[in-house]
Amino acid sequence: FIPQTSTMMAALKSSLLLVVLTLAIVLLPVSVDSFCIPASSRPVSFATSKLAAVAAGIQVCDDVYSPETCLELHELALAHADRCESSLVDRLLLSEEDRTPLEYALDYLMRELGDDSQYIEYWSRDEYLNMDAHADIDERYLENEGTIKCPDWSHVLYLKIEEKSPTCILDQRGAWIASGATVELVTVPAVSGRLLRFPGNLMHAVPKPLNRWLSLYDEEDDGDDDDGIERSVLLFNTWSKQPPLEVTRDDVLGVSISSGIDIEGADLEESTPPQQQDFDAPLLQCNPRDSWKDNSIQENDSDSSPSSIRINLMGKRHRRLHPNRNVWLSACGEALESSLQQDSVVSKLKLEED
Repeated sequence: FIPQTSTMMAALKSSLLLVVLTLAIVLLPVSVDSFCIPASSRPVSFATSKLAAVAAGIQVCDDVYSPETCLELHELALAHADRCESSLVDRLLLSEEDRTPLEYALDYLMRELGDDSQYIEYWSRDEYLNMDAHADIDERYLENEGTIKCPDWSHVLYLKIEEKSPTCILDQRGAWIASGATVELVTVPAVSGRLLRFPGNLMHAVPKPLNRWLSLYDEEDDGDDDDGIERSVLLFNTWSKQPPLEVTRDDVLGVSISSGIDIEGADLEESTPPQQQDFDAPLLQCNPRDSWKDNSIQENDSDSSPSSIRINLMGKRHRRLHPNRNVWLSACGEALESSLQQDSVVSKLKLEED
């Protein structure tokens, strides 16, 4: 009986070791590098069994900023957009002598959130424009390495809002990789003073008009998308490790202007020295975290018959990974329209990929 007992003990030890290793893998924190997706392949979807977890990773907070601060940040974002498309700040290098008002505001907000990420990439948009489904990525890294690399966290700060059209978050990570899976959609209406924060590898979109995803909508009816409807948002991503390539510091202070670069017709012989900007720091500060209003995500389901939904994907195939320019899903059209037309309620519903 001894050999048999030894065999059983060995098998038991092997089983226990397998359980420990499995728990270690499940509980091990996932770094942003784990979400690098080779553009040459289509990996298995991350989303098929984690619908609740995806919604739990999305934070929507109201009363983050006062109306006065929202207007001030709106004006600063407009001025920044006139200078450059996007900027990057290394928080470890920030000092009172050379920080810009937007850098100060974003750093203060991150401290209030308890986010110690080293890098903040930021840009803005002041009009209501259609944005096809996409994830924020390091665009230059994709071109150089053929790999999709996403930030740790993505944020939308709603400033001056005329049109409350929602930001729509889809539980597809990095690119569209579902195949016959259930896809969860979370809709977040644009509300002044609201902050949306979600995992940086989640795909998101802003449909314009609101019925754009419904199968009856004809894209040939788009006409001129630049109709001047105001929807001012400050967008920013946080990166804890390697920042996105070729995104530089805002040069308003002169800290990133190299010699020989032509600015407004003047050829600089030497680098422009940093110039401190005076600003009202308290005006740019967010409200204390304990005064923010946290929004729950409401289920929006219906027993009515499903409708066909068409969602366009941004970019060429190596960015979207999906072979087609759009994906077809089915969902309750009534529930989808209700979610898209909400004034402030954050809602979620399930879509089924055809």
